[in-house]
Formats: sequence, structure tokens, C-alpha cells
Amino acid sequence: MNAGIIVAGGTGRRFGGYKQAAILNNKPIYQYSIDVFNQSNVIGVIFLVIPKDLQQQTLQETSSMRMGFHPSIKLNIPIYLCYGGNTRSESVYNAIKKIDKYSEERSKTEGAAGNVDIVVIHDAVRPLIQSKNIVNVVNACYTNDGAILAHPVSDTLKKVQKNTASFTIDRNNLWLAETPQAFKFKQLKNCYKNINKDDRSTFTDEASLMEHCGYTVQVLHNKVQNIKI
Repeated sequence: MNAGIIVAGGTGRRFGGYKQAAILNNKPIYQYSIDVFNQSNVIGVIFLVIPKDLQQQTLQETSSMRMGFHPSIKLNIPIYLCYGGNTRSESVYNAIKKIDKYSEERSKTEGAAGNVDIVVIHDAVRPLIQSKNIVNVVNACYTNDGAILAHPVSDTLKKVQKNTASFTIDRNNLWLAETPQAFKFKQLKNCYKNINKDDRSTFTDEASLMEHCGYTVQVLHNKVQNIKI
């Protein structure tokens, strides 16, 4: 079984509020990701990472989704809430620990079928995610330790010191990483366990952590809009 982690734990300091909960076309931004994960035939459970301040609001929303009272979505798979940490890496690790317990409990009754094999991680503030994005990164995980969406850098990059351009960076072979990103769960869990807590914040996504630990992460060229709000 594969699990989805939707990361909606940010504080929105630069945005001026919780942008993941801002309303876009009559629904919160994080719901766009839930909609796609919920309809995916390669995801069996969703873990939604939220700030504690959004607990009550999100509980009400997800409860109505479960019970079929929500005006725009009925959940086909389970969804669990977990709290965000001080950094993105801590937020994801909180979800990983919860998935580990979930997988352990399921395996007691279902055996190997209850284990979580692959985890797909997505930033909730990328609402243009498509089902094929999830399928593509999951499929790539069967022959790699992980897989990410990315696209080549097209802008000119400058190295700046004291507000002065010191040189232009060669953009050949430079790509911008996106989400969703998928990884073999056991390997990612071990990476987090083996990294000192104080060092986790240096990894800005899970791919960089996996790379640091020597795992192979395939890059899939994403040619469609996948902006981060």
C-alpha cells in the first residue's frame, strides 16, 4: 500500500496568514490536493499535516468529507491529521512517525499487505497537481529509491554579493525541484532516524535527504504548470 503526505503545516509568515487554508474558488487551497490524492488509484491513505491552530477547522472539514456531507468531495480513502513542526522537515517527519505506527497496526491483522511501501509527499500550496503526477513518481519508485518532479531552470541565475552581481551561474544541468515526490518508505524513515535532529532543517526537501544518505532519486521532467503559491 502507498500513503500520501500532504504538507500543509506552514505558518504563512510571508503570506500574512495560513495560505494553505485560503479560499480559492470556494474551497481551501489544501483541498485541491486532497481531491487528487483521494481519486488516485495508487494511494490507500492520506496524512494531512496542519498547524495546531487549524485543528478545529480542518477536523470539521475532513469529518464532513468522511461522512458525505461535504458539498464538493466524499472521501474514498482514510485521512488522518498530524501536526506540523517548526520546519518543513519536522512536519514531514511527524507524518512519517504516524505512518509507521499506522503501518505497524495494519500489518498485525493484514500481514505484508498492511505495510506502507511507498510514500508520496506533496506541498498543499501546489494546487495544480494532477493524478498522473502521483502515478508517475510512484511508478518510478519501483526501480529507484525515490522520484521527484522537476523542470529545467530557464531564468538567468546571478551570484550576488553586497547587492552586486559577481558572476552569472551556468544554468546547464540545473533543475527546479517540485512536488509530488515519492520514496520507498522504509528508506526514507531510516534517513530521518539516522540524521541528527538539529541537522534536519538543512534539507529543504526529502529528495535532498535521500541523496545525502546515498540513495538514488530519479528526476521526472514535468512540462505542465505546477506553481507554488
